Amino acid sequence: MQRIAINRGRTFAIAAIVIGVLWVAVAVALLFTGGNLAIHLAQLILGLAFLVLGVRRLMSSRKELRRFEEENGVGAGDQKPVS
Repeated sequence: MQRIAINRGRTFAIAAIVIGVLWVAVAVALLFTGGNLAIHLAQLILGLAFLVLGVRRLMSSRKELRRFEEENGVGAGDQKPVS
């Protein structure tokens, strides 16, 4: 169950990075098209926040996985599909 929880954190981190990249790209595109500058800057800041959150969470989950495997062995808790 610990490996599953760690992988869930890793999946969240990857999703946050992807969302952050897309959000930043849209915000930058909107900045160049004009419109309300304050809203577009806020979108850019939120996108960057998602990126930072995702990267920090990804690093944290890798550290947790490394610690878990040091304590329990490589591949411990890995769920194999039943065929």
